[in-house]
Parts: sequence; C-alpha cells; structure tokens
Amino acid sequence: MPAGVEVARTPAGQPETVVIYMAPERPVVGIVHFEVVVFRTDTRKPVRELQLRVYGDPPSGGDRQTSRALDTLDRPGIYAGNLDMERAGTWSVSVDVVSTPDTPPVSLVFPVEIRARVRASTALGTLVWALITVGIVGGAVWLWWSSKKARRARQITPG
Repeated sequence: MPAGVEVARTPAGQPETVVIYMAPERPVVGIVHFEVVVFRTDTRKPVRELQLRVYGDPPSGGDRQTSRALDTLDRPGIYAGNLDMERAGTWSVSVDVVSTPDTPPVSLVFPVEIRARVRASTALGTLVWALITVGIVGGAVWLWWSSKKARRARQITPG
C-alpha cells in the first residue's frame, strides 16, 4: 500500500490507471514525498519499467523542481520520488508517465498547498523547554549534593 493520501488519478476508461499519493497529507515547506501507482485497468496488475518524472512549479515563478520517480523493488508498480518545496503557497505539480519512447506521456497536473513552517513560540513549547532545563539543572545539583554527602561520610568514618 502506498504512503500518504491520494491526490490525483487518471480518468476512467484509460488502458492504464495512474494514482498519485502524497505524504505528508498537509505538507509544510520542505521535502514532499510522492508515490505513483500504475496498473493495467482491466487486470489490475502493476506496470513495471516505466519512466516517471515529477515536476513542481513554485507559486509566483521561480525554479522548477524536478525529480525522477523510481520503481520500488519491494513493491512492484509503485514509483517513489521527492520534491523540495522551499516556498509556501500553491504549487502546480505534474507527473509524466512514459511507457515506451514512441508513445506520448500520460500527464497528471494537480495543485499542492504548501504551508509555512510555524516558528513562533507556544505555551506548550515553552513548558517543555522549562521542564527539560529544570531536569538537567536539578540532575546536576543532585549529583553534586550526593557526591558531597558521600565524601563527608567517608571522612567521618574511622578507618
């Protein structure tokens, strides 16, 4: 089973069905993983040895991202690729599937909304940071105090 959520599929009636999955479901700026499943519509058997390319066009222009989607050996008919989506906004993503050099590629185009990373501090994040700091400082103080106590006990013991 492919990872992620289904984002595009070829229309019914095609000899081959192409289904595209994306992970994570609600992507943020960074790497977005795509898995493409290709199978014969009539037999539901996976199609192997295809050439797949994934393209991502950023919002408001910029450099187009390109990735080859490679066949996963352990899961026949599933091709995996990644795009580095470095800006927030609506990207236009297209997947081209080429089965033989003399046939035209099957192309699926769909939008992907990329959210900006949240960098603001939150109450939960501050609480976690404070607890970790107290734990580290408290542990260091306890080690210092217990070693001081052990040294005193050794000095008092007649020997």
